[in-house]
Amino acid sequence: MLDPEPRASTQGSILGSVKDAQGAVIPNAVVTLTNTDEGTVRSAKSNGVGDYRFQDVKSGHYAILVSAPAFEKWAISGVVLDVRQELRVDAKLSIGTVQQEVQVTGDMVSAIETDTPTISGTFTADDTNNLPSIHGPVSAAPALPTSSARCPACRPTATVPAFHCKAPCRTRSMSPSTALL
Repeated sequence: MLDPEPRASTQGSILGSVKDAQGAVIPNAVVTLTNTDEGTVRSAKSNGVGDYRFQDVKSGHYAILVSAPAFEKWAISGVVLDVRQELRVDAKLSIGTVQQEVQVTGDMVSAIETDTPTISGTFTADDTNNLPSIHGPVSAAPALPTSSARCPACRPTATVPAFHCKAPCRTRSMSPSTALL
């Protein structure tokens, strides 16, 4: 049964088209409609011919944001929709630049001190063993001698690392007990 007194709708609609600066349509652009009086947000995508439509929109004040890949965002605020109004708002987007977003969270603390010339880090034995090496894994590389020896070509009292003399004589072998490098 039909209502003898049909009630008039107070809702309106906001529609429009999304095009680039040359007038070519932009399909699949994201159009966001925000009711600035209430804070409600609705989204739609432009269709294959660049058109979008929001139906059953309350009268009030709105902001519209349009975005599409490879284009700069387009926005308008202060749009007023009256009762039962069909309001047309067309968007013309300019070609944009590639943008990159970097998200930083608190658990990504830098090892670089910017106030002092210090770089720090914590490494485990596994980190050290997994370092790349031309000799294979670090754990398979021969250990360097850690003892000291006297360089026979230098002053007999000079104590140098067992693997290489840094003195002017540049002797490579310090004693029969050390390996040549």
